[in-house]
Amino acid sequence: MRVQPQRAGRLVPFLPLKKQVPLALLAIPRCGAGSVVRFLERIYGPEGIARGAEALAENIFARRMQPVTADCVVADLPLVRWLHFSGAAEFLRVAVLRSPWARIVSHINHLAEIGPDGAGPAGSSRRALAEEVARTDFGSRFGVERFFNRLRLIDVSFDNIQVRMLVTGTMSALVKKITLRDVDVALAELERFAVVGFCEEQLELQRALVRLTGASVPVGAVFEGAGKGSVLSVRNSVAREVLLPLYEMDQELYLRARSHWLARHA
Repeated sequence: MRVQPQRAGRLVPFLPLKKQVPLALLAIPRCGAGSVVRFLERIYGPEGIARGAEALAENIFARRMQPVTADCVVADLPLVRWLHFSGAAEFLRVAVLRSPWARIVSHINHLAEIGPDGAGPAGSSRRALAEEVARTDFGSRFGVERFFNRLRLIDVSFDNIQVRMLVTGTMSALVKKITLRDVDVALAELERFAVVGFCEEQLELQRALVRLTGASVPVGAVFEGAGKGSVLSVRNSVAREVLLPLYEMDQELYLRARSHWLARHA
């Protein structure tokens, strides 16, 4: 669809077609967003989903491309930045949370799989993080403690990411430390979401999306990125203890959100 030119002061990067219920998925890293998008393809079609809102918005505001028209947007950026876009209120919001320790394990294993070269260019913080993962022996307490201490030297988004994605525009632990007050704010933000699902309960999340959109599609398990090798196991109790500060506030958010949403929909 051709998009009419917009004035610079009110550029709207994402415009819903409104052929279906406009929906924005807040894609928190390693929380199962890939599997959710695969299911959303059943509702919106593969071509009906605008993936990678962060990169798309950068190109749109730089006038390298026109605004995007789609009823489903994958918002792979912090909520604060998504809400800053004109027109964001046109989309109902969906979020998926994941058991925080499982999310950390998945994040580390993903970095181990792609390696430093796949993580980013030389000198980037994400590459530096992947390099630390590659050199760490997660089977020893010394190795895990060294990894944890080395993170303080890297300006990269890694700790308490689920809370960060909901409350702050910066993902940097060096800029913003996450506190219990931020957990309160994150929970208040989740109240404004149309659907809050949990990675471990995929079928229930799918049913909620079907109810929200009114679509007539079958629910069924969708697995994205499963069955890959790992350097860290969720059963590694030593790593779980040492790395607790990296997910402690996420754990508080996850437990309180689950309790609230299960009670709300009981």
